Amino acid sequence: MIDRRLVRGRLSKVCADNDVGILAYGTLLGGYISEKWLGKPEPENLESLNWSLKKYLRFIKAAGGWAAYQGVLAALDTIAKRHQVSIAAVATRFVLDIPTVRAVIVGTRLSEESNIYTASNLSVFSFKLTEKDHVLLAKAQESLLDIPGDCGDEYRRPPYLTASGDLSHHISPRSKKLDEVKKAAEAGLRIEYSSGSPWEPIAVSSGRRYSRLPFILSQREREREREREREREADFRCRATVVPYARATRFEYQAPQPIPQYLQYLY
Repeated sequence: MIDRRLVRGRLSKVCADNDVGILAYGTLLGGYISEKWLGKPEPENLESLNWSLKKYLRFIKAAGGWAAYQGVLAALDTIAKRHQVSIAAVATRFVLDIPTVRAVIVGTRLSEESNIYTASNLSVFSFKLTEKDHVLLAKAQESLLDIPGDCGDEYRRPPYLTASGDLSHHISPRSKKLDEVKKAAEAGLRIEYSSGSPWEPIAVSSGRRYSRLPFILSQREREREREREREREADFRCRATVVPYARATRFEYQAPQPIPQYLQYLY
């Protein structure tokens, strides 16, 4: 809704041309796309915000500021009331309707109110956005600015849209390799860097890795998933090993796969 690089940048066309689906994250701006922030002033005390809210506040500022964001939020609220769903459901529905998006990652909560959030997430399949809804959202988005670069550039080059405004949460400033990373980024080159975190090997993205994160599949992707389920055993070329300290699953590949040519522009 606020960060429109997927539809206004190059990534969407590359994915459409090569039948690659997008698993979207940050759909709800870390919680800013909700009734909680509707009509509220911009937070002044950044230390009172959690990591996610700090990060996505930078996205809001880069996309035109608090007033522009509130305009989109008000439009979402109008549509939400029309369909009797939450603001989050409308935003999620909007993103799922983007042709290249196959699914969206949603936040989860383990609490006494978990059932409420689950029902809210599932309500995204209870309605469809009308042409009138899309016109209202497009009008509200006219006040937004384009966030610089393409998807993921917030980690590759300034302005860094992270909680700290730099890469200090991802790369230690004491690291001797930091200069190499900066030089490579400035030159538009690709360089591999490990922060040393035990989570990093688990979080490596690959077309052959099936995420454990919660997400909502679009209708067309659910149909494709049923078809792929029958073939998955034959096509799945990696073996899973359990990482005891993380209680997560890490996939080790039998053979490294080269980066497809159509994705190399990202590096």
